[in-house]
Amino acid sequence: MPKRKSNLSKNTRKAKTQRLQRKNESQKDRESRHTNCRLGISMSRSNESSSERNERLQLDRTRHSSLRSQESLESREKRLQIDRIQHTVSRSLQSRDSREQRLEDDRIRHAFSRTIESEGSREQRLEYDRIRHAFSRSLESDDSREQRLEDDRIRHAVSRSQEPDDSREQRLESDRHYRQKQREFESQEQHDIRVTEQCDRYHESQGQRIERLAHLRESVSAIRQSETNFDRKRRLITARQTTSALRDIEREENRRQRLNNDHIRRTNRRNIAWREKFNSGFNYDTQINYSAASEIGPMNVCCNYCKALRWKDESKGMCCSSGKVCLDSIQQPPEPLKSLLCGEHDQSQHFLNNIRRYNSAFQMTSFGAKEVHEGNYMPTFKIQGQLYHLIGSLLPVDNARESFLQIYFISDYVLQRDARLQCFPNLNPMLVESLQSMLIEINSYIRDFKTALQYFPPNSNENDYKIVINADRRPSAEHRGRHNEPTTNEVSVLLASQPSPVNCLF
Repeated sequence: MPKRKSNLSKNTRKAKTQRLQRKNESQKDRESRHTNCRLGISMSRSNESSSERNERLQLDRTRHSSLRSQESLESREKRLQIDRIQHTVSRSLQSRDSREQRLEDDRIRHAFSRTIESEGSREQRLEYDRIRHAFSRSLESDDSREQRLEDDRIRHAVSRSQEPDDSREQRLESDRHYRQKQREFESQEQHDIRVTEQCDRYHESQGQRIERLAHLRESVSAIRQSETNFDRKRRLITARQTTSALRDIEREENRRQRLNNDHIRRTNRRNIAWREKFNSGFNYDTQINYSAASEIGPMNVCCNYCKALRWKDESKGMCCSSGKVCLDSIQQPPEPLKSLLCGEHDQSQHFLNNIRRYNSAFQMTSFGAKEVHEGNYMPTFKIQGQLYHLIGSLLPVDNARESFLQIYFISDYVLQRDARLQCFPNLNPMLVESLQSMLIEINSYIRDFKTALQYFPPNSNENDYKIVINADRRPSAEHRGRHNEPTTNEVSVLLASQPSPVNCLF
């Protein structure tokens, strides 16, 4: 902060001595002197009467007015810059109650000063405010602008909900006068554009209005789809706070009117008939109550076995075949997968937008088929014959780069993550590492494969192993009884002394 100019006299010896002392004082001594001065001034002002205070303020205003009338433009800008810095520092340290009290005092003082100002002074003040606001808003960021507009909307809504009828009429009259002044200075082109837009809006048909509102909804939807998860949360929190603040202060009459309008709007939506049913699936209308087109009754019939709900005319046994089918309850996904899927994670939006890439980064097998026939235009593909999920070698061959299941056998988890990011560079490294740790910890197949690899003899030439997961899919040319699924808890032992063309690991 720049050092303020001394207000000591230039003539007296005492003033010269004090000026010399202040010139040589340290920053700590200077702050101590200012603190003592502030305390002394605060004590003296706390003991003065109301008439003494008004007299002091009047003398200060006269002195300031005299000094400011003589200062140059450069000195004025320098003084205002120092004042802005001092105000910023002091306001950052004040409490919430002190801030509210200061703003209330400012509002009272401004209201009193504006009641006695002349028309010329008012126009000059408004012009200066417009210039200052235009300059400050040209420097603000997008986030600051959105925050300022949101604060303005809340403030205007609160003030208008509390204003009496005469104040409202006065405000509307001022707005009309302001718009009239604006239209006096607009060009002929601006006037024609404004009148054309108003005429189009006034003469638009019901279909044009619906189309305009549909375009508006699409624009809003596009904006909200492009926003980040943080921006969406901030928008929803701000909307909830705004709605809560408005409904806390709304009058009973306004509340009844709002609830009545909501009831009318819902009733109108339900009364719209579903007439054009042909190809209506491609033209969904949110205002049509499609459920009213069919009456199938409530879903209140409970199954005696699985407790599933069904409609009255539904056949029995559709849910669980009268108790013959018993499914295990669905377990909750582990963290962080659950938070990512439910939108509770900071990276949920990124994860859901790239969920296929994340799935491919952690896949253990490749997909294959012997015969694939495609037509002229086919957005999907059809496979004739047997589907295959290929595992391949558990370790890379001939120093090739790891892929699919081989990545899970890299001992260093950081190198595992880097190997996945080499295949999919647009993924989040921290998220990949977190999902990787989750799969290694809870996935039974990964644990079984890693355990099986530890039992392979090191530096063995007989490395042709087959891992049998499903006993129904036995290797080709093998006896069907060799790979039968055990009926009791058994332990299989493979003797190394017995010759075998193919080693099998169970």
